[in-house]
Amino acid sequence: MLDFGRAARRSKHPYLPSSGRRCGFCIFSLWVLFHGLLLSSTPSIASDWDEIEKDPSGPYAWLGSFGENLRISTDISVRPAIRYSNAPQGDYVSAVGFLGIDLFKVFTSSKGDWGTLIVQPYVTKLNNLKNHPNIFADPHSGKMIYRIVSFNYTGLTRGGLNVRVGHLEIPFGLEHVINTNGTLRDYSHARNFGLKSDWGASLNGHLSGLEYECSATRGTGQSLHAEGSPFLFSGRVGTDRRPNLNFGLSALFGETEGQVGDIERSRLGIDVIYDWRQITVLGEVCAGRTGGDEVFYTMFEFDWNNPAETILLFSQNRLIRMDQNLGPRDEFSTSLGARASVGANLHLSAIWSQSFLNPPGVDSGSLTLQTRLRF
Repeated sequence: MLDFGRAARRSKHPYLPSSGRRCGFCIFSLWVLFHGLLLSSTPSIASDWDEIEKDPSGPYAWLGSFGENLRISTDISVRPAIRYSNAPQGDYVSAVGFLGIDLFKVFTSSKGDWGTLIVQPYVTKLNNLKNHPNIFADPHSGKMIYRIVSFNYTGLTRGGLNVRVGHLEIPFGLEHVINTNGTLRDYSHARNFGLKSDWGASLNGHLSGLEYECSATRGTGQSLHAEGSPFLFSGRVGTDRRPNLNFGLSALFGETEGQVGDIERSRLGIDVIYDWRQITVLGEVCAGRTGGDEVFYTMFEFDWNNPAETILLFSQNRLIRMDQNLGPRDEFSTSLGARASVGANLHLSAIWSQSFLNPPGVDSGSLTLQTRLRF
């Protein structure tokens, strides 16, 4: 079961003037209200993309053929957090709010399905988030974030070769297998090589019991605009996800946009997933370079799901080692998390995290809660 489903450098929206952003936000809010009214008398829409019911008489029949095999969900979530650190900023309380739309459309013909469209725009608002991503202007700013906005053309072959274009997730490691968008789980894409999703294109499909995706992307995250000339090539080849044991090999190289110039990055990695009854064990190891520093990253996760898959308990341990000019530096972090689904629409989550540095430096930790409503 998939988990329910970060970033440009400039503080302003790269496509709209400030008045256009305000107008866009108003239109977006009106759509959320309209969508809630539309669905108030209809059954709940499944949150798992694999469970879409192809029903031409559903709530979007008024859209004609486009309304067939279409699912649109409104997604509202709030994340309050207590953050503590021995840094000068000390301990503080923060919160992040999300208001978004999750659109999934399957295009089909008499010969079968030939494409899928995913559109996920989210208004994201920070409140006192001092250690915020660079795409936000300050700890209290807000921004329209595009998680996934892509079209996957599947009409070339019977799944052997597909073409995906748009704003897509970087195909690398466990994040490519387990969708953590909108959840408190994280496999450190942004921390490891700077981006979780990017604008570009990919080739993907299934061949001889293997699945693959190879992408060429802009290297900028949220914005298509760049001061320099970043680029990113990445790919993952893995075994079929359906057996209890599956693994994948990933590679990445290129340059991503930084605060001061482009940053060279390269990674080679392997990931493994093993399911046994209600227990899942996940691991990922990768190594490479960031700028002139050698980087080694390893992550281990242990999960438990109840039989109905409405409760998830998980623990994560990760180590990031960087061999810098001044010597090696290790960052170890551990996390304990839980998620519970209350009916089809309400999801409650919590995660505690603590990180340590060697040689000693700034140690930090947090307790984050999330209330998420999808309808």
